[in-house]
Amino acid sequence: MRGNISLGKVFGIPLRLHYTWFIIFALVTFSLVLYPLVERPYPPIEQRIILGILTSLLFFASIVTHELAHSILAIRNNIPVKEITLFVFGGVSQITKEATHPRAELSIAIVGPLTSLALGGIFYGLHLLLAGTQQILAANLMW
Repeated sequence: MRGNISLGKVFGIPLRLHYTWFIIFALVTFSLVLYPLVERPYPPIEQRIILGILTSLLFFASIVTHELAHSILAIRNNIPVKEITLFVFGGVSQITKEATHPRAELSIAIVGPLTSLALGGIFYGLHLLLAGTQQILAANLMW
């Protein structure tokens, strides 16, 4: 994918941002700032901006974690991974060849969604833990 910015390596896998990532990052952040996830009165704009940026970064970190799960399992099955790229529609692990066994193919395919499900459970648990005391933070974790 052309138009990438290198972010370094994670577990030896190059991580890149495609320029379209900035579009979706700005849209997600902007929507969280304009439409806070709590009822009125809204927090001050500065707090909404900071939480919007942090929530967007956490959202994309969960996408990276999802893609890393695919990639790490591919590497464990002796399948090289060229890179992980984040772009406007999420992320993609560029795995260089097909798995040789159906079981490996299934495990590589399913580990990403299972990782996302686990992250969802963690975020939901944190939401419940903070809902009584930190309403806006809890709402952003739920998002």
